[in-house]
This record gives sequence, structure tokens and C-alpha cells, in this order.
Amino acid sequence: MPSSERGEQRLNVDPDCCLVFIDDTGHEGLAGSHAVYGLGGIVVMARQYEALLKPKWCELRMLITGDAGHPLHAAELPRPVPRPHLHAISAFLRQTFYRRFAITTARDVALPADLHPMQPALELLKRNIVKLASYTPLNSMALIFESSTRANALLQRYFGELSIRENGRPTAVEHCLLPKRANEPGLEAADFIANIAGNMARWRLSGRSGFPRDFQAAFHGVPDSHYRYMHVSSVAATDEGDEVAGVELRELGEPPSGAGPRNP
Repeated sequence: MPSSERGEQRLNVDPDCCLVFIDDTGHEGLAGSHAVYGLGGIVVMARQYEALLKPKWCELRMLITGDAGHPLHAAELPRPVPRPHLHAISAFLRQTFYRRFAITTARDVALPADLHPMQPALELLKRNIVKLASYTPLNSMALIFESSTRANALLQRYFGELSIRENGRPTAVEHCLLPKRANEPGLEAADFIANIAGNMARWRLSGRSGFPRDFQAAFHGVPDSHYRYMHVSSVAATDEGDEVAGVELRELGEPPSGAGPRNP
């Protein structure tokens, strides 16, 4: 993964490139009061990103901030969120021209001594990106992570290179770091997905059943093929390496404790 950032440059990719925007939530080392760490984002073809996602996100910015160019981040929403804003956010989350994914882990997951908490989450992240990308023909992929002063070095160390094939042939994959100041709508949408997934993981840790409304909108309000959410349930050291398993929540109303382990 390149260490350089694209800065303020506009994304310039082929219309058939698959864009994957990724943001995180919590502390990657589960330090201090952070009991949850997560990664979330969206998968969208470049042509749909330009024609649909960007203008719809700018409309959302305008409604909530009064300025289509003003950045919009989940943590900065006023509390309580006005009902018209909630309805508009929910409507965006239910759109089907993009797919969404999230991986979460928590402090109560036992890890081998030499494993960083970020590693199993990144392993499941790569599997789920490949799965979602398989639903759409593509000629290239761009993985766009939000740059983080604290986490960039760990991300570069543990994510490695994503390998993906289309019709049996290797697909070109570019790995990028983009700063928050770029105000890229795709990264802001990824921020909302990551934030929602983090809230879901904390919901589970508190012992509550069911799902928060924002999670239902983002993950249950679209067809099954349009989302992947997994929570790291176990990591076991084997002769072939570390084996990561996750719990996947797919059924509306299903208690979190009822979801069985599944390798994507």
C-alpha cells in the first residue's frame, strides 16, 4: 500500500473501476476505554459514484449542514438528530446502487499472543471486499482508505496487497490513502457505515438483542447481495497460520447470540 496520499486530487479512474471506500471506528489497538474496533465502507462502480452517489451525498450535506460542500461526519451530527435528517440518512442508507460492508472486533475476543487486534479484522475485511466485488463485472479496483496518522503504519504493515481475479485473470488493484480534508463523499459515506457497525458491536457487548434502527436501514434495508457484516468471534493459531472466524448477522430480528459462526 503506498505511503503517499492523493491530497486534494480528484479521483480519476475508469468508469468500470470498482471503488472501495474504507474508514474505521474505535481504536485499532482496543486501547483505553475503546472496547470495540471496526472497519466499514462501501463498494461502488466509478460510473455510479460520479452519477449517483456524489450528487445524492451533496444533497444530504445541503439538508443537514446547509452547504453541499461542507463535510458530513456521523460523529458530528447534532444530538438528538432532527427527524427529517434521520429520514434522509435512512433513505441514503437504503440505496442499492452501492454495496456496504463492515467488520468489527472487540476486547473480549481471545487472540494469539503475537497477533495485533487489527489483523483478524483486516483478514475478514479482505474476504468480504472480494465477495461483494464478485457481484459486478470490473476491470480494476481502487481501495481508498481514510488516512490516519495513528493507524497508517499498522494498516500498511498488516493489510498487505489484495488479490482479486475477474474471469480467471488477475485484476489490477490500487491501494490508496486519502486524507479526511479531501472531503470525498465516498469516504464520508464509509464513515457512516463504520460508525453504524461500531454501534452495533457495542450493542452486542451490552447484551441487547435485535438491531438498532440505523443498522437495520444500512444492512437489512437492502438485498442480501448488497451487504456483508461480520464480527470477529474467534482466532485460533494453526500450523497453516491464524484461522479467523466471524459471526454474521443477516436476519431482521435475529438475536445476536443466535448467529452461528461462519467463514465467508
